[in-house]
Amino acid sequence: DIWDKAQHAAGFGVLAMLGTLAYPSRLPGVSLGLLAHGGFIELAQAYTGWRHGDWLDLLADAIGILLGWLLIAAAGRLRQARAG
Repeated sequence: DIWDKAQHAAGFGVLAMLGTLAYPSRLPGVSLGLLAHGGFIELAQAYTGWRHGDWLDLLADAIGILLGWLLIAAAGRLRQARAG
């Protein structure tokens, strides 16, 4: 359902923001690592027998990662504009 996808996006968005703040020069690695983690979660769920993997969850994770990065980038630009 849409709430589940929103939770995936929000969770991975927060992780992306934290990762970007912690490792600002490693954005591609942080993003790919988070996406790989989301993919692993979905694959692992598919093999549990009581859960199922959902590729739309992985898409929601990717959207969250992108949104998290965009929020951090926008905040940085706003901070620079106020300082300059």
